[in-house]
Amino acid sequence: MLSKIKRIKTSWRLKRDNRINIAKGTILRNDFRWDIREGTDRLPCISIGEDCIIGGSLIIENSNGIIEIGNATTFGAGSMMVAADSGIFIGNHVVISFDVTIYTTNSHSYDIEERHNDLYNTLYYLRGVNSSRNIDWSKIVSKDIVIEDDVWIGFGASILKGVTIGRGAIVGAKSVVTHDVEPFTVVAGNPAKIVKRIEH
Repeated sequence: MLSKIKRIKTSWRLKRDNRINIAKGTILRNDFRWDIREGTDRLPCISIGEDCIIGGSLIIENSNGIIEIGNATTFGAGSMMVAADSGIFIGNHVVISFDVTIYTTNSHSYDIEERHNDLYNTLYYLRGVNSSRNIDWSKIVSKDIVIEDDVWIGFGASILKGVTIGRGAIVGAKSVVTHDVEPFTVVAGNPAKIVKRIEH
């Protein structure tokens, strides 16, 4: 986690909202959006370090979600991070290409009835009947994702819950990462496997 790697010093707040901090020198692309879908006790629950170039979407699903991005990191257009009941922690000098998905949960329960409940609760919320989406996150598996310094993630890749990607690793385009990636390796495929080791 970034808290373990290196804490970000943030000094600028987007729209004076204390839920998101963005440090000096960071550029937000035109397609950038952020969405905090439930109230949160973590302030800020989204932190972006210095000299980053950030596009795509950063989404906090519930009050236990958190996203921390280090310094000089890029996050491509169309990419999406979603954190619920856990965190996404990204280091420094990380290159995340376009259309990458980083997701800390299974999204829904394995139980059919629970998935039905999720659908109807969200539907009623969107219709204005409920004041919250009322998804029961206790039934959904969620684990932290850690992406260490100097990682490059190719376009269209998916990084799934509980994964740590070690320093200097490269994830091939369209890969699906379901397990930890060793530092200074290249992984590719679905599920992603080591195809090369990088001299460093």
